[in-house]
Amino acid sequence: MGDNFFRIYAKMAFNFTAYLYGDLLAKNSCFDDIRNWIINGGENKFSNIIHGDIFNSLNIQRPADSHLFLITQNGSELYAICSLYETINVGILLSKTMQVETCGDDGLICNWRDRSEVRLSEFMNTHRS
Repeated sequence: MGDNFFRIYAKMAFNFTAYLYGDLLAKNSCFDDIRNWIINGGENKFSNIIHGDIFNSLNIQRPADSHLFLITQNGSELYAICSLYETINVGILLSKTMQVETCGDDGLICNWRDRSEVRLSEFMNTHRS
C-alpha cells in the first residue's frame, strides 16, 4: 500500500479530531507535521497497518461493514485508529507534542447501511455482546 493510502486515512483521522475537539484545537501547531505530510507527502512517520482485530477487546458487536474512528491520548502523543468496513485497521500518530489533556479516549461508529453515527461510548453502553 502506498503513501496515498495512508495519507487518506490520516486525513480522515485529522478531520475526525477537528470534528470532536473543534477547529481551534485542530489549528494548533502540534499538528503541523501531520498536516504537512497529509498535504505534501514525504516520508511516512505517522501511519501503519495494525494487524488483528484490535476492537475485539471492546466486547461489542459492531454493525456489519461499519466504520470506526478512535482517538486516544498517551501523555503528549495523540493517536487515531481508523477501521473501514471492518477490514483494515490503520493507526495514525496525529501529534507527538500535545500540550493539553483535553483529548481523552473517544470515538465514532458509522453505520453507513442505516446512515447513522453514534459516539463510541454511547454505542458501547447500548450494544454490549
